Amino acid sequence: MLAAQRPATVKDEVDMLELLKSLVFAVCMVPVMMALILGAIYGLGEVFNLFSAIGHRESSAARK
Repeated sequence: MLAAQRPATVKDEVDMLELLKSLVFAVCMVPVMMALILGAIYGLGEVFNLFSAIGHRESSAARK
């Protein structure tokens, strides 16, 4: 025999709306955080390239 389903209440609808809002927030924040992390990696790479260029400039001047 099939069990009778209870009708959806306002609380159920509110809970579902909260879940949907949380899902939308998570879906929007994933690419934002990925962009921030990739930007930080790129920025640190540029900083270390500057430090590296300073070291190479001094050593190439000493060789000449």
